[in-house]
Amino acid sequence: MEGGAPNITAVSTNGKNLVVSGTNFDGSATILVDNDPQRTLFGGPGVLVGKKTAKRIASGQTVSVQVQNGDSALSQAVSFTKP
Repeated sequence: MEGGAPNITAVSTNGKNLVVSGTNFDGSATILVDNDPQRTLFGGPGVLVGKKTAKRIASGQTVSVQVQNGDSALSQAVSFTKP
């Protein structure tokens, strides 16, 4: 994909879902939490939703979040602590 590797700008929760915002996400991008692929919905080039991912993270727990595009390009790792 033009524009290079995916880039995470924010991570948040929305109910049971993990929402990852950024740039250069492609339609087959996958959210990785502590290197574990999550069921991911493509919300557009700048939004990915990890279905029920937030439910698996304990309140106060810190995890490493990355995005991997279909071409294997990998974002930087971002630490996220669930509120």
